[in-house]
Amino acid sequence: MAIFDEFPTLMAVIREYKKTIILCGLVAIFTAPNHGGFMLLFVVPVFAIWLVYSLFVIWRKPERRRLQIGRLVIWVVVLVSIGCTHWYYATTARRGAEQVTEALFRYKAQHGAFPSNLYQVGIDARSLKKEWMLHYSITNGKPVLFYATTFTPFETYSYDFYKRAWHYNPD
Repeated sequence: MAIFDEFPTLMAVIREYKKTIILCGLVAIFTAPNHGGFMLLFVVPVFAIWLVYSLFVIWRKPERRRLQIGRLVIWVVVLVSIGCTHWYYATTARRGAEQVTEALFRYKAQHGAFPSNLYQVGIDARSLKKEWMLHYSITNGKPVLFYATTFTPFETYSYDFYKRAWHYNPD
């Protein structure tokens, strides 16, 4: 099996990239959760500077090229994965909120008024509040629906029932 002698073992690869793996893991732990994406704003500038350094190493130092390309690939995979995770959060939260608005308008068409709570339209408000921080109520006779943004804390999207449009509410 001489052909396999050229390939490093998994443990050798892990040892070689240990610091990169640990740092990427820490970045993922803090930035991947719902409402934690804003912390990428601190990571990306540092990554951009490191990227320039890495490209220099790859170009000018052939003895370190393979190791630096490996580090770069690990970082790109982790950052793209975090970005995709936040895209999934945002699209899923909006899809859930759209389903709520559709149910509310169906209820209004059948009963002539919006329901006083989501249970009246068959939606479990507690699970939506827990998962997407979605809130619905009737305030001063008008429906209020909003949910928290998924990339940052303290910002919301609220629904305008008269224009039938979502509005972004920054912090």
